Amino acid sequence: MLLFLVPEERMLGNLIKLVYLHAALMWTGLVILTLGVTIGLLDKQKCKGFIFVGAWFWIVATALGALTSKLAWGGMLLEPRVAGSIFIALAFLGILQLLNNLSFKMVFSLVTLTTASAWVIVFKSGFFHPENPIGRAESPEMKYIFLAISIILILIAAFFVKNANEARN
Repeated sequence: MLLFLVPEERMLGNLIKLVYLHAALMWTGLVILTLGVTIGLLDKQKCKGFIFVGAWFWIVATALGALTSKLAWGGMLLEPRVAGSIFIALAFLGILQLLNNLSFKMVFSLVTLTTASAWVIVFKSGFFHPENPIGRAESPEMKYIFLAISIILILIAAFFVKNANEARN
């Protein structure tokens, strides 16, 4: 619903709404995965819900980002950050298959490595495409709308994590 408040951008037009959603999903997935890794150090059962939900947020964000880049620029799959995001999404798909079938230490190691790789892709110099458009926006409304979308997605993710953890018990 908040996406309707996002103003049209001069170069992307209404596709900017997909960019907002992609970025908010990506950040939410990364935060949830990081929480999962942190919680996994203390409680291996509770972290599985975080891993499951965070991985799916990253996967959906990556698919939406690929679609948006195709619609806006004709595709950018070889751009390093897009390719890296796709690689990490594929790794998370594999991890989701292993989540209940391998030893916790093995899966936790894979999740930790993949989440760390995601952080590198997000912050690696020269990989931002374009250079943080929402953070650099002149309009405070654009930043507030993005923040509101992100908060709503974090609340949705928390709901899914809670349900995922309850289903595992």
